[in-house]
Amino acid sequence: MLKSYYLLLKPGILFGNLITMSAAFVLGSQGLFDPYLLLASLLGLLCVIGSACVFNNCIDRRSDAKMERTKNRPLVRGKISLQSALFFGAMLTLFGFWVLAYYTNWIAFSSALIGWLIYVIFYSLGKYRSALAVWVGAVAGATPPLVGYCAASDCLDGGALLLFLLLLFWQMAHFFSIAIFRLDEYKAADIPVFPLEKGMQATKVHMLIYIG
Repeated sequence: MLKSYYLLLKPGILFGNLITMSAAFVLGSQGLFDPYLLLASLLGLLCVIGSACVFNNCIDRRSDAKMERTKNRPLVRGKISLQSALFFGAMLTLFGFWVLAYYTNWIAFSSALIGWLIYVIFYSLGKYRSALAVWVGAVAGATPPLVGYCAASDCLDGGALLLFLLLLFWQMAHFFSIAIFRLDEYKAADIPVFPLEKGMQATKVHMLIYIG
């Protein structure tokens, strides 16, 4: 049972984001490194991102059943009920934002809140309507470095924005490559990814643009 709840957090996504957040925290510290603030920021963001992934699992449970790479997720296999998953996600959300509000600053807290709202509401629901949702998801995925940098520096400056843009553009090429690799699965799940809507050639051109 505990493993099923752990898998709801999407650990690959979760820990990848915590790495970028930690690196950004070190950059934002500018020589005044506070390990306790880093631990608090990590704990808060871990819960916030984890809750967003839980809610995303709840929203995607029907389409996940149609895709090879997601058909074994806990909600699809019935190992956790929808009600239990929603409660778990809500508790993580409240605790995570409380930690960020209490131990960090309003810039870091606001960045995390904006990223959470974008991922859970606009991306998770919007991806079933348009391939353009991938850009929305990339914005959410680029907010963890903002949280880390701003938690350490207590300001939103050019360094923070540069980190945000680097993650934003890198994710686009990453998302497009996944869409190409899993194209048949996305088609079966009725998710209009970019290669399905605009074609393979246009997708490859966009990948080259973002890589460049």
